[in-house]
Amino acid sequence: VNSANIYDQNRRDLPRSNNQAYASYEDFLADNTKTGKLRVQAYASQQVFPIPNAKVTVTKDFEDGRHTFNEAYTDIDGVAENIVLPTKDKSLSLSSGGEIPFATYTVTVAHPNFTTQIYENLPIFDSIESMQPAAMLPLNGSDKAQVFREDEPNL
Repeated sequence: VNSANIYDQNRRDLPRSNNQAYASYEDFLADNTKTGKLRVQAYASQQVFPIPNAKVTVTKDFEDGRHTFNEAYTDIDGVAENIVLPTKDKSLSLSSGGEIPFATYTVTVAHPNFTTQIYENLPIFDSIESMQPAAMLPLNGSDKAQVFREDEPNL
């Protein structure tokens, strides 16, 4: 995972194997007919302190704009779970056709007392619950966001 201090609003998520972004939300849904789940755990101090009420936003960029798939808040344990998201059929992992067997999303975890954490290209797999830990850092006056970009999973 690579980190950076600025978030490029014009960046596109990892698309299909042909390196072209989906034109629209509707095109994406037509190509991603299965679902996977996401669980986010926000914490501070090496998982000692859970961060309740952190806003978790799941988005994806398309050629015609950004779509928000889900917004949730972490519970008293710092967890937002059962976030259901469209993804590719797991059967694609059994063929050598080159099409990736997952969908990717940008997950933003925000709390007013902590630096916003942005996780780009987070893969979601069919019938799997993916876990994204969010190590929240207290605001120090200068940091606004940290960006972490996932490389394409090695399948």
